[in-house]
Amino acid sequence: MKAADRLRGPEELRVWSLIVTIFGDMVEHRGGEAAMAVLHEIAGTIGVESGALRTAASRLARDGWLERRKDGRASFYRLAPEQRAAVEAATARIYATGARGSDGRWLAVMGSAPDPAALREAGFYQLADDVFLWPPAYPTPHELVPPGASLMMGSIQPSTAHLARLGPPEIASAYQALLDDVLALREVDVEGADAVACRLLLIHRWRRLVLRHAPDLPSDLQPAGWPGNRARHAVRELYWKLWEPSEAWLNSVGLPMASGPVRRF
Repeated sequence: MKAADRLRGPEELRVWSLIVTIFGDMVEHRGGEAAMAVLHEIAGTIGVESGALRTAASRLARDGWLERRKDGRASFYRLAPEQRAAVEAATARIYATGARGSDGRWLAVMGSAPDPAALREAGFYQLADDVFLWPPAYPTPHELVPPGASLMMGSIQPSTAHLARLGPPEIASAYQALLDDVLALREVDVEGADAVACRLLLIHRWRRLVLRHAPDLPSDLQPAGWPGNRARHAVRELYWKLWEPSEAWLNSVGLPMASGPVRRF
């Protein structure tokens, strides 16, 4: 088994989603534009066929996620400006150093939210159907607070059921599975295309997991045995181990050099 195979995870890899990962992790800090030929080189490290890649890129362009330009017979792609804010918000969560700190006090927002997912994506913790928590050490996004909601500041003692809602067992299992797979590769050394394959699959699996479960849980909101923080630490260590060999390979296939230092994890 190749090292990269260990990082594929149980879910089907969708090519359009892989392309978004490639842009966010490998292209944005190198000028933001990549030729289709380069995307094929990168995706080819994990066995994605050129036809599937072209179809997925065309779909992303049609749906407004990518912009495409032609230069002779070559096609070049970049993230569409309209999607940049969403990508940057996701990037901040994917590469965060860890959960936001908590001093034990919370701002409780109590009221029916028309779009609970928007609150969670903004960083609120959903304790119950109509109860959301916000760490008061950070500026409160008042524009997202539901009209007529009650606000209360204080400490909380979440029940076991509340903690299970914040950190569902199926998400905990996914974090643990990723942690086990990453730790199994701790002593593995890979170079060139193999390093790129490992990095792509690692960050793609991590991205999908983090964006399914947002935001990271501080210690006082974690269920017993919560593996999320340990998984992030292990992902960070392996990611930086893969960084230099994968960046060297990306240089060799024609992506522009990185424009400056990159802040990740």
